[in-house]
Amino acid sequence: MGLKDTKNAVVIRHLAFEDLGTLADALTQQNYAVNYLEAGVNNLAEIDSEKTDLLIILGGPIGVYDEPDYPFLSDELSLLQNRLKADLPTLGICLG
Repeated sequence: MGLKDTKNAVVIRHLAFEDLGTLADALTQQNYAVNYLEAGVNNLAEIDSEKTDLLIILGGPIGVYDEPDYPFLSDELSLLQNRLKADLPTLGICLG
């Protein structure tokens, strides 16, 4: 892959006002296009875990053990499991 080839970074956030902060600049410098998805709004089950160059999951006030109250967490956990099994770049930043 050449330096000018754009890679995609999918960012899942749990609060609409969260973002990557200064990490977004670093990703842009490395030719990543950043695409935010909203947990609980966007259908995370539709994400092809192997077609995303980088997956980043941001934190929030809910915890990973709050699945009964937040059913979208099961899709999020499944996505994470698939990426980890495939040994794909994934970054999780504190949830709960």
